Amino acid sequence: MHQQRGALALLHGVVYVPFGGYWGDCGNYHGWVVGIPVSAPSQQQAFVTPTHREGGIWAAGGVAVDAAGSLYAATGNSDSEAAVDLGNSVVRLTTVPRLAFSGRPSDFFTPSNFVALNQTDTDLGSTAPLVLPAQPDSSTPDLVFIAGKQGVGYLINRTNMGGLAGGGPAENEGVYSGCLFGDCLGGGPKVFSAAAYWDGGSSGRLILVAGGRGRQPAGCQGDGGVVALGLETAPGTRKSTFRVRWCSPSMRDPGAPSVSGVGPDGGLVWVVDAGTGVLYALNAATGAQVYVSFGQDILGSTHRFITPAVANGRVYVTTDTAVVSYGLR
Repeated sequence: MHQQRGALALLHGVVYVPFGGYWGDCGNYHGWVVGIPVSAPSQQQAFVTPTHREGGIWAAGGVAVDAAGSLYAATGNSDSEAAVDLGNSVVRLTTVPRLAFSGRPSDFFTPSNFVALNQTDTDLGSTAPLVLPAQPDSSTPDLVFIAGKQGVGYLINRTNMGGLAGGGPAENEGVYSGCLFGDCLGGGPKVFSAAAYWDGGSSGRLILVAGGRGRQPAGCQGDGGVVALGLETAPGTRKSTFRVRWCSPSMRDPGAPSVSGVGPDGGLVWVVDAGTGVLYALNAATGAQVYVSFGQDILGSTHRFITPAVANGRVYVTTDTAVVSYGLR
């Protein structure tokens, strides 16, 4: 039995639909991406993970798309105890002339500890990949970011994803990696859904990650929330890295952040804490709290993985029973 949870992606007239498993880790399922042409829905295309079973593509954010028309899918646990089978991996799929995976190491990334992730239900694919805009000062300008249940964030070179990582210190996985929440050695899942990107001009380029679930963000106070990672380039080597710029107030179960506005003075980060039913607006440059929907504005009961939508000066959030719209008053 399979489950369709992730967001849909529309590219050149084809809708791409990700699938994971309906029975959790007990079912005989695989990860799928199905391409359905809008004008000819019977002419479907598909990619399926080559796992013995599992390897679902279940993150709420779905698949990511780059400017060249490639898709990036993050997979969850498989039952492998040795062989690389694309479980707990990020996979690049081409879409022309058809949806396909090359099988080359340059087109997937698997952390060195994938077996341990399998054994402890610590899916890398609990979040969707985030395709980043070109980083012109970097030796690897084309990057994709991912952070899963373990709480480790990875920058991966889209041009050559590297296959199975070589292990060693955390910063040697992919282009760069580092622990975002807690000590990343266990203690429960930490990151779900999807990250967001904000170009703040003179305030820097930020990746915004929500998670923690009671775990202290690295280098911050508090027990989970939104962490802003500043993208940087190391002098001399031109290696892309990140470091924590700010952390939000504590949140119990934050969903994926949305960003509105551009430039150092206009950016806002919107996030829903499903644990308390509260919508937050944060200053994108500093993390300062701008708005909290307490009192008469409280959302009430919401599900995990909720992502606010921002359009035409309003913010839209779904609850268990309604769609709520916020605006100025």
